[in-house]
Amino acid sequence: MKGPHFSFQKRTGLIPAFVSQLPKVFLILFSILLFFSCKNAEKELTGDELQKEKDAILAVIQKETTSFFARDYQSWQSTFAQTDYAFQGWSNKDGL
Repeated sequence: MKGPHFSFQKRTGLIPAFVSQLPKVFLILFSILLFFSCKNAEKELTGDELQKEKDAILAVIQKETTSFFARDYQSWQSTFAQTDYAFQGWSNKDGL
């Protein structure tokens, strides 16, 4: 009874084996580089800058509310986004 038959390829040296793996090595290194180089371009607001942003947002909300109840459409319109995806819906008792 014969034992298991194993076939081994004879390599001519380490350089050809390493060269065949270079695309994988470059892909892995590039992926690692890309992963660590991607970071948020926006800086975080701190202290006075953050408070200024909050105050500006609250001012817009206050202007929107005041303009709405004063029925000043031009002023009210300036406080919301003028885009196709921004809309206002109503739900009255009469269904309109």
